[in-house]
Amino acid sequence: MASIVRALLNPNYRLYFGGQIVSIIGNWMQQIALSWLIYRLTDSTLMLGMVLFAGQFPNLLLAPLGGVLSDRFPRRKLLMVTTSLSALQAGILAILSLTGYLQPPVIVVMALVLGMINGVDQPIRQSFIPELVERREDIANAVALTSFTIHSSRFIGPVIGGFVVATLGEAACFGLNALSYVGVLWALGVMRIHKLVPAVNRTVGDALREGIQYVSGHRAIRLLIFIVTVMALCSGSYQVLLPYFARDVFHGDVSAFGLMTAAAGLGACLGTIFLASRRSIDGMEVRIILFSAVVAVALSVFVLTTVFAVAIAALMVMGFCSINTVAASNALIQSLVEDQMRGRVMAIFSMAFFGITPVGNLLVGFSARYIGAKPTLLMCASVIGLMSFSAWRARSRIDFSLPPIGAPLGGSPASVAGVADGAGKP
Repeated sequence: MASIVRALLNPNYRLYFGGQIVSIIGNWMQQIALSWLIYRLTDSTLMLGMVLFAGQFPNLLLAPLGGVLSDRFPRRKLLMVTTSLSALQAGILAILSLTGYLQPPVIVVMALVLGMINGVDQPIRQSFIPELVERREDIANAVALTSFTIHSSRFIGPVIGGFVVATLGEAACFGLNALSYVGVLWALGVMRIHKLVPAVNRTVGDALREGIQYVSGHRAIRLLIFIVTVMALCSGSYQVLLPYFARDVFHGDVSAFGLMTAAAGLGACLGTIFLASRRSIDGMEVRIILFSAVVAVALSVFVLTTVFAVAIAALMVMGFCSINTVAASNALIQSLVEDQMRGRVMAIFSMAFFGITPVGNLLVGFSARYIGAKPTLLMCASVIGLMSFSAWRARSRIDFSLPPIGAPLGGSPASVAGVADGAGKP
């Protein structure tokens, strides 16, 4: 048990962990409220996709800026700014909902505002995690536990959100989310960060080019980014259509929608526990590829079944395996990357996952409108299966060797060219 939570031995990470749980529960409550509200007002799967697209697409454009800022300024202070802005956005949503001004066009605009904040925030938050632990070998555990906060909250938040929407209305979810950010701000405020990562004093353009060259020259990280990109495009897009499946396939209401979302969250939560329990990263690339293949199978089962219990089980399997693909890729990348490149590499990771996800959401929304929800998701499952096969064939030609265990996180950085040249087998 101690090995599962070893990152919590670090005081700063304990503060971060606790603050995140409270805040992310609020985030999921807000997401449930927004999705249900837009579907209630429009009866349109396309509008569901539009709201998710507006909330996530800015990651693709703004993550590079977040990565450069992350490598140039103190990450804790940057996170305090982005967290405060997120709290303000949730508060405005609550006011607009109470006054009756939260109509579909306004919902899309407010989702876009939050997406812009998150676009800058995500790479900063991702690259901040290694600063909270003392040893390189604890990075993967910290990433896994951070994913646990996201997905345990995903299990709890939708259930609470569905109940609050049904009893108090959407505005209550938005207001509670605004309050939830207080915990994160408090945790960030009392942290004492002692590590000093050398700042990157280059122009934004030069810094971005260096990050792209680093990833393209590092064969292991390049393959992991490819896997994450395909998963973002195809595996998470079923969530856009969950209101449709809940209401029109399984004849349920907002509670059924919340339960289905929570089932995927519970599976992901269990997946993070499995990931955190791994004592070594050795062979993690094999598990990443195998779990991605299982996602393709589980998604097909979810689409084809007419039994609600089977759909719930398939969602749990998808959640478990998706987290052991995406979060494990994150952990492996964080362990492979050099400290002075971390912000920009995690910006590319954020673009690949958080930025591509809304593209998939929008494509799924359009496709479901014209060819149907079930054929659309079956195509997604096929693409994931093909990706898994390609990645399995490629992995044997790539060296996933890590820096020596016990190496400090703030050591002297290696040159970009040197690391890239040594990243693959000759």
